[in-house]
Amino acid sequence: MFLSYLSGSPGCLQNISCQQPHQSKKYVAAGDTLLKLAKVFSVETDMNYEYIIQEMDRAANVGLAGGSCQMFDCSSNSQTT
Repeated sequence: MFLSYLSGSPGCLQNISCQQPHQSKKYVAAGDTLLKLAKVFSVETDMNYEYIIQEMDRAANVGLAGGSCQMFDCSSNSQTT
């Protein structure tokens, strides 16, 4: 999942999260726990991680609600620089 984000298509990560919401929720829970632990131990984190987790959670919620995952564009033409 995260490889699609790292490849430059954040919409792909959201699309996969939407299509596999139960698995995505597990990743979101684990990521959220790690971020909370980092804050407890005063480990500096990149704010992008929080954003990524929020967007994964949002996409998973769309999938769980039976929404269309098409809203999360996974084409290479949608990249922003």
